[in-house]
Amino acid sequence: NKLIVILKDYVDNANETKEHDMLLRAVKSLEYIFKFIIRSRVLFSMINEGRGKQQFEISLKQLLTSISNMMLYKTEHTVLFQGAALKYISFIIGDVMTVFDPVELSLLMVEFISNVA
Repeated sequence: NKLIVILKDYVDNANETKEHDMLLRAVKSLEYIFKFIIRSRVLFSMINEGRGKQQFEISLKQLLTSISNMMLYKTEHTVLFQGAALKYISFIIGDVMTVFDPVELSLLMVEFISNVA
């Protein structure tokens, strides 16, 4: 959950951040970050009988919404992040489908695509 919070903070502050390289690397690594987050959660869930599932889903949904909202920014330095997000978002869908209902995930992806300027 800490990785979700940190990544969400980077994305939420994409307009203001001085750590552009860090955010760009994170966005380019979305596939691996999401694999790590989701597989860690699956293992945690197996050990702890599903405890914290709802909070995890809420956190992950907030992260996806933050990425989607980042697509609304209209500044020069966010164009790189937005391009990387467009390129790499498709790589996370397979893993994220194990967490969300397909309809809910499709609504999140529609929101993401709708926010592309």
